[in-house]
Parts: sequence; C-alpha cells; structure tokens
Amino acid sequence: MTEQMQDLRELMVIHKARNPNRVISTKSMLIFIITWSLWLLTAYLIVREHQALLYNPIIGDWTLEELCKAAAIIVLGQLNILLLWSIFIAGKSRD
Repeated sequence: MTEQMQDLRELMVIHKARNPNRVISTKSMLIFIITWSLWLLTAYLIVREHQALLYNPIIGDWTLEELCKAAAIIVLGQLNILLLWSIFIAGKSRD
C-alpha cells in the first residue's frame, strides 16, 4: 500500500475520545432523565384521567376525539397538497 493511501486511511478513521467530557455527559444524562420522566408522567396522567379527557368538551363543544379527527384531516390535507406540489415541480423540471 502506498504511503499516500495509508495517510488517507488514517484521516478517515474516527478516533473516539478515551475520556469523554463529564460535564457534557452529566448534562446529557440529566436532560434524558427529565425528558423521559415528563413523558411517563404524561402517559400516567392520560391513563388516570382518560374518561375526563376523552368525553368532556375541551374547546367549545369539541371533545379530544373530535379535535384529533380535525387535526388528522388537516395533516392529511397538507400532505396531499405537498404531494401535488412535488408532482407539479417534478413535471416542470423535466421540461
């Protein structure tokens, strides 16, 4: 193997730090724990209060189920517009 190829191979190797920064590791772990704690708390509260959440009106006379359906319709409409736009742009770029 030539010396130039060996140099290129050495440049491509990623050397992991043997001693990671403890402050960054601690912050990352703390953020991870807080985030998952909040998700688990949210799941617990939803399971505990699911009757009130699902069947009591949240906004006006709309329940959570109706709000989710309306949000799904809006998202699917946006995806259809995006699909039509991409087909339109792809057709224009061919010309």
